[in-house]
Amino acid sequence: MKRKIRTITIAVVVALVILILLSGTIYSSNRPSVTAAMPATGYLNHSEHTTGVVHYGATRELYSEISGWATRILVAEGDTVTAGQAMIEMDFRTAVPDIQASIANINAEFEEKTKNLNIDRANNQLEIERVRSDIHNIQLQISYLQNETFHADSLSTFELQQNKEEIELAEINLAQQRILFDAGIVTAQEIMDVENNLASLLTRHKHLYQTHEERQSDWERDREQRLQELRRQLEARNREQQTRNLTMNALTLREESLNRELGNSLDEYERRLSRYDDFTTITSPVDGVITYLPINSGQYINNKQLLAAIGLPVSLIVECEIPLSNAFVTVGSLAVLRNSSHVIEGIVTQVVPLEHAKRVSISIDSDRVTAGETFTIQFEERSNISFTLVPNGAIGRDSEGYFIRQIRRRRGILGNEFYTQRLNVIIGDSDNQSTAVIHGLVFFEPIVVLSDRTITDGQSINLRNERDFFEN
Repeated sequence: MKRKIRTITIAVVVALVILILLSGTIYSSNRPSVTAAMPATGYLNHSEHTTGVVHYGATRELYSEISGWATRILVAEGDTVTAGQAMIEMDFRTAVPDIQASIANINAEFEEKTKNLNIDRANNQLEIERVRSDIHNIQLQISYLQNETFHADSLSTFELQQNKEEIELAEINLAQQRILFDAGIVTAQEIMDVENNLASLLTRHKHLYQTHEERQSDWERDREQRLQELRRQLEARNREQQTRNLTMNALTLREESLNRELGNSLDEYERRLSRYDDFTTITSPVDGVITYLPINSGQYINNKQLLAAIGLPVSLIVECEIPLSNAFVTVGSLAVLRNSSHVIEGIVTQVVPLEHAKRVSISIDSDRVTAGETFTIQFEERSNISFTLVPNGAIGRDSEGYFIRQIRRRRGILGNEFYTQRLNVIIGDSDNQSTAVIHGLVFFEPIVVLSDRTITDGQSINLRNERDFFEN
């Protein structure tokens, strides 16, 4: 019996152990599996790889100065030429009539422009005289108004004078009546009648004088308004006269410019006539390589037509494109160029933003490189200062900003287990592998780089590379 109980007890213990192991396995399999890395202090290393083709950094273009026929082409595109080397044989027998016709056209055009200019000058001079006449007339009107005095109309003057005389007679009459009144000859009523008449005359005199003053005031106000209007007209005419004088000066300058233009054009055509014979050989003005030759034997060449473009070997550039996001390749940056034949260095001389990329021009100095060669190009730059760096894959971002997940260890049901804790951070620059953390990361502890599923804060995880950071 005891043996049977012991057997049952052992079986139960084994079953419990198996259940615990199975539950731990199931529990572990439901947790995210992550790979961690440790933040480090270091430098950012930017690099960019692209390809580019060698071009001539400078070219010399050769144009025909007069029209003629290309009778023979002595060089081809890609040929190396030296200064003075024959390139094109030209037949200029038709050039003299063409130049003479051009001279005739220039003279005719100059005569037409001169004729129009003289018409403009004559019209402008007429306007100047008109303005001067207007100014003189306005000045006379201003002077007349300033010297004019007020003269009342004859009726008002007569009424005022007549009233004055009537007042004088009434005053004499009143004095006589008072003498007679004192003598008892006239009555007090008669004296009162005379006084009332004098008062009436005085009232009328006051009214007539006030009317006279009002008319004078109206006249002076009207005169001042007319003077102001005339002064405004005078100011406007003076401004117009200044404008007309400036126009006349401009016409004079225009005539001088036309004369210089005519003289320069005629001198140029005379120079061409004296420089070219009926048959002339066009030679290379510089040492270089012919990069463009757009004419053929037997072709008629117009005046100012491009004959050839010559690349100058002393100036070679490599053009390539880099992403718009690239911010470390700037003018002065160093570039390493490689192909199967050469490894050389160049200096960035120009960076031009385009719609979808940046075009970079690199100056190279090598007598072993020729135009048309293709190179792989590498740009590298190391940051001047060190940063706290984390792998690019460790940086997450959501509506709250950038963050990383640090890995922490705690005691669990089955022993030690790992979980994550979110840290909000501020990041700076980055390169192809690492990102600089500017703020938020204080202690260097393992952080999540890769995870096979979404992680929530505080969630237990399976750490694949546990031994890299924690003891057994």
